[in-house]
Amino acid sequence: MRLAQLAWCALAFPAACGDGSSQQAPSKIATEQKQVRLILPSSLQVQTKVEVTGTLAPHEAAELGFQVPGRILSFDVDVGDGVAAAQAIASLDLVDFDLECARAEAALQVARVRLSLQQEASSDRVDAAQTAPVREAKAVLVEAGLARDRVRELAGQGLGSQAALDTAMAAVAVAQSRLQAAEEQVATWLAELSQRKVELALAQKRRQDAQLTAPFAGRIEARHAARGSYLPAGALVVTLLRADPLRLRLRVPERQAQRVAVGQHVSFSVDGEVDGSVGGIGAHRAVVRRLGPSIDLVDRTLLVEAEVQNADGVLRSGSFCRATIESGVMRAAVAVPKSAIASFAGVDRVYCVQDGRIKDALVELGSTIRDPSSGHDLVEVVRGLMQEQRIVADPRGLVPGMPVKTVD
Repeated sequence: MRLAQLAWCALAFPAACGDGSSQQAPSKIATEQKQVRLILPSSLQVQTKVEVTGTLAPHEAAELGFQVPGRILSFDVDVGDGVAAAQAIASLDLVDFDLECARAEAALQVARVRLSLQQEASSDRVDAAQTAPVREAKAVLVEAGLARDRVRELAGQGLGSQAALDTAMAAVAVAQSRLQAAEEQVATWLAELSQRKVELALAQKRRQDAQLTAPFAGRIEARHAARGSYLPAGALVVTLLRADPLRLRLRVPERQAQRVAVGQHVSFSVDGEVDGSVGGIGAHRAVVRRLGPSIDLVDRTLLVEAEVQNADGVLRSGSFCRATIESGVMRAAVAVPKSAIASFAGVDRVYCVQDGRIKDALVELGSTIRDPSSGHDLVEVVRGLMQEQRIVADPRGLVPGMPVKTVD
């Protein structure tokens, strides 16, 4: 019974306040319309640009090793060190190579002595006729010839026998053979002299190859051996990268490949740079130097290589880049200030005013454009906005359907 009475009292309570404020109509809250300023998009002539991604690569990469076997005696560089062209990188123990050079020099000196060449002589030119074996053989031949002539004269006078003449003739023939043999011996010694010179040059070359030097200026990317290691010929010691200039390797989609040509300029930024943006703060410049000969059949892209100057060494090979290739072809573009774009959850839109209320329009944005007249950065609107369509300059705090008042 008591519960029923309480329920009845609750239903009757509003009626009991019939003279109160609940009997009055709700008051209308006066709202002031927000003021907005409208602007017209800018119409600009801009270069057609190709936006792609790519990777920085070294201009050259060399895997260096000794051409001769040996034990590493010293290492002059380590990973990350910069080296100049012809700078020493590592060296083998030179004892064996020095001994080999000494042996080759001794063998060469023996060959020179055989030819009566002085050790301090500046030239190894040899007159074979003036060598001792040839002079001796010539003297024997002359003596045999004189003896033959005397026997022949006596035989003509009836004072000599035919046998003596035959013996003298045979002696001349033997002397001629000995002269030929002497000349051939000298020719052999001359050939041996040349051989000893080559052997000495090879020994000196092997000693030179026992010292590893940089073929070009660059930086050490990796070190593959340690001091004291015994290495066979050709074993990998270090990897050297030439990082100035760098190669910027870009993959341009097939549909845009015809716009790219050698000599075009490229602006790019590297991931991880502070305030880095393509064409903006932190951007770097490059020039297209090479185009691939064909379209890749897998991803339908064209390989484009641009040259990047890197004298200060700020850029590193292997870095991922976002790049814009400036094709040089001019086109009309519609652009608005960045402040006029409202972005949320990856969706970009602009606001306009229709019948006194805010209306939004989805837009597709392009690249950042520098307005030559004002010097300010504008953003290109690729789709969703007409040139003559006025938009709100500052969309902050606005929502579609909100009543607003436009001001100049």
